[in-house]
Amino acid sequence: MELSDEQVAAQKAAVLAAAGRAAVSYMAAAQQGIDATDTESARRYLEVARDVLGQMQEAGGIAGGNASDMVPIFARVGVSQDTDLTDEVKAQLVGLETDVRKGDHRTVIETLEATGIGAAYTYVDLPLAGTIAQVDAALAALDGGKADEASQAITAANEGLVTDTLIVGMSDTSAQKEGAAKS
Repeated sequence: MELSDEQVAAQKAAVLAAAGRAAVSYMAAAQQGIDATDTESARRYLEVARDVLGQMQEAGGIAGGNASDMVPIFARVGVSQDTDLTDEVKAQLVGLETDVRKGDHRTVIETLEATGIGAAYTYVDLPLAGTIAQVDAALAALDGGKADEASQAITAANEGLVTDTLIVGMSDTSAQKEGAAKS
């Protein structure tokens, strides 16, 4: 069975997301190495992070034809607990999965608005070029024996992650109650 272009794009997005999460984990491990004054392990983790990011870049880096260099690494749609999910709404939500994976935020929000249900869409995007630049800066700082500068570069890479939660069909207060109920 041959996969459709949309299925291939969704699979590519899933692979890129997993790679992006791995790179972020390696950067966190490098930061722990720096904090423990183990710059050799920090270097090894940063080198692996850089390799992963480079592979992402070589693979095209961007899923779904996204014009920017943002790579979606996490996304979740939460539906209000008091929502009556009709078969029609369920079908729309299942169809939304590909757009969520590709990080097509506009389409996700438009689809959620069209369902008329209360929902929250949370996502994290990794700016590929910016993250690569910060990892390269951290490696260069370690080469120069400047662990503090390496730490600052890792922090900048983490702060560059784009995180947002968009609420559709319910007030912010209702969304906060929904989030508290799920915690």
